[in-house]
Amino acid sequence: MTTVRGVDAHTDFGGLTLLRSDIVSGLQIFHPKTQIQIDVGPIAEPYVVNLGDTMQLWTGGMHRSILHRMIITTGSKRYSIAVFNGGRQDHRVKRINVGEGTENEEGITVGEHLKEIYKGTMS
Repeated sequence: MTTVRGVDAHTDFGGLTLLRSDIVSGLQIFHPKTQIQIDVGPIAEPYVVNLGDTMQLWTGGMHRSILHRMIITTGSKRYSIAVFNGGRQDHRVKRINVGEGTENEEGITVGEHLKEIYKGTMS
C-alpha cells in the first residue's frame, strides 16, 4: 500500500501567498459545492497565487481564502518555494467594500487577526 504524506487541509492565514513548484502534482483544492478535493496540476513552471484569510477579511468575503492541502505519495519528491505576505502586524484591516453598516467599522490589526486564527488552531 502506498502511504501518503503532506499538509492537511487549511487556508493560508495572511493576505497573499505565492507558490512556485516543480511539475510533481500534489496540490489539491476543496470544492465546496461537491465537497471533494480537486487535483491541481501538474503544470510546467507554475506559479500559484493563494488569497489568504486576511484578504478575505479585507474584502468582506468578496474574495475567499481557499481550503487546500498537499498530498505526496511515498517515494515522490516535490520541491516548492512559498512566499507569504501577511502585512505589517500593526496595520488595521477594514473592509474595502464599504456598504451599509460598515462606515464606522473599526477593523482589526493584522496581528490581532493572526492571534485569533492561531487560537483556533490550538487544541
